Amino acid sequence: MYPTPSSFDVGPGTDTYVRPFFGHERTRALAGKERGPGASETGDVHRWRSFPPFLELRRGPDEYQNLLLPFYLYREYPQPLGGVDRDWMLFPLLFGGDDPDEGSYFAFFPFAGNIKGILGQDEIVFYMFPAYWYQRDRKRESLHIVWPFYNEAWGGDWKGWRIWPFYGRYRYFTDEGILRHHRRFVGWPFYIRYDEQQHILPTEILICGPFYGHRLNARVVQKTYLWPFYIYGHDRRYDRTLHGGYLFPYRFTEGQRDFWPLFGEKLTNRGTLIGGLPRRTYREFFLWPIQRYLWGADGFEESMQLWILPVFWHFYYIDRDTLETRKHLKVWPFFSYTRDGGDVALDVISPLWFRREEFERFYSRWFQVFRYRSRAGISGWEALWGAVTRRKEPSRGDDLFSVLGGLLELGERGGASALRIFYIPWRTD
Repeated sequence: MYPTPSSFDVGPGTDTYVRPFFGHERTRALAGKERGPGASETGDVHRWRSFPPFLELRRGPDEYQNLLLPFYLYREYPQPLGGVDRDWMLFPLLFGGDDPDEGSYFAFFPFAGNIKGILGQDEIVFYMFPAYWYQRDRKRESLHIVWPFYNEAWGGDWKGWRIWPFYGRYRYFTDEGILRHHRRFVGWPFYIRYDEQQHILPTEILICGPFYGHRLNARVVQKTYLWPFYIYGHDRRYDRTLHGGYLFPYRFTEGQRDFWPLFGEKLTNRGTLIGGLPRRTYREFFLWPIQRYLWGADGFEESMQLWILPVFWHFYYIDRDTLETRKHLKVWPFFSYTRDGGDVALDVISPLWFRREEFERFYSRWFQVFRYRSRAGISGWEALWGAVTRRKEPSRGDDLFSVLGGLLELGERGGASALRIFYIPWRTD
């Protein structure tokens, strides 16, 4: 059991787990009334998880939720003015619930139903989908007849209609009624045009597929001919021109020579000044993604990343101000070594082929036959999944060697010599 930051944006609590099979997190609610299903008198918030994120249960003063992704959902939320908002789902067939303000709802997909407050909309009404589908989100409303062929949208900040694939036109407005976006097509996908008026860079996008297309604004000119064979781009900020393609991915421009996936390199020395120096980067690859190399530096930091997949990768980072470094070295799947300032971690047998802290916490421990950890004031190692351990914590006077949690244990505890045999403690000064 370990102290843990809250996952609920409430107070600190505890986390008890046997990952990935089971986990329980308890936190203390800092606001809200003591009410709702499952609320305890102390205002604790509980979350039980198994093989996250697929199975999860929550209980607290202001919520009650059961979740089995992607098939099942049941949740209850007390409302500020009284009553409870309930939603449940057996995806993709049955949906239901009730709300003190909007009333109850039920849906049996694809035959008929009314859905409120889930699936990203305030309300959805459908009959024999795709024959009829109506949806509302705040002031926005939309109607589909024989989806996706006919659609009409109105209310809020949008207005438009389509008879696909022959013709369609949609307009989006600001709160002041000024045109923000304008999108239309004729004979989709042979003529599609999109105008963005209110962005910091008003942009025009035109597609006359597959023969011609362009994207134009005050910063960039990009044109495509006979997509996906050839594209032309011009960056007006730096007066830089690019030639490339999509079907055969190649890019040739100033400081860049790429011919995917065989080889490529790119060097940049432009960008925002950071600490008085421009951000400079370099990357290269050979038989992508087998070999890749990335380097970057500015006035504050320098970093390097090298991959030779699947067996080797090396990451290095230095803070130019404090000279603190971070280093990660891995020879997959045999070992992983990480140094972050004064903290050191070494794992023998490290099978994950990517770096994700949450996956390391949940799954890596099952494969690590040897682990070493060292940080300020404490260090230690364990072998054979904890059967043999060594822990040193000088501030507490601890220096212990243990087999099977005390079948044999010797060393120092609290500054005094310690001995344990067959789990029976013996201590001598």
